[in-house]
Amino acid sequence: MEFSDVSVFIGRFFGFYLLIVAVALLVNRKRLISIVKSFADNPALMIFSGFVNLVLGLLAVMFHNIWVSDWRLVVTILAWLTLVKGLGRWFFPDVAKKMAVKVNDRWVVITALSCLVVGLYLLSNTF
Repeated sequence: MEFSDVSVFIGRFFGFYLLIVAVALLVNRKRLISIVKSFADNPALMIFSGFVNLVLGLLAVMFHNIWVSDWRLVVTILAWLTLVKGLGRWFFPDVAKKMAVKVNDRWVVITALSCLVVGLYLLSNTF
């Protein structure tokens, strides 16, 4: 079964991105917790990052909105989550700020391991 080049490209993009995020979170846990909390206090950065997530999420959803029961479903869900994250930072910055303030060591480890598993899953299915 062959998959479209777009599915493979976006799957690899998310796979590598999640793998890099996982390693960065595990290597720099304490520093990243501090950065996330200070990020929440910067409204301009919150809006800008929301814009970046909005654009990337919208592009990913427009090019890959495939609801099938294989690895492409993970890509579609990640695309929608990216879009929702961008919209959330634009329309509900106070909620995003409250979430950022709650970031702790346990959250970082759980997030890193989740990113690692999903990233490896996508990479193993797109190469």
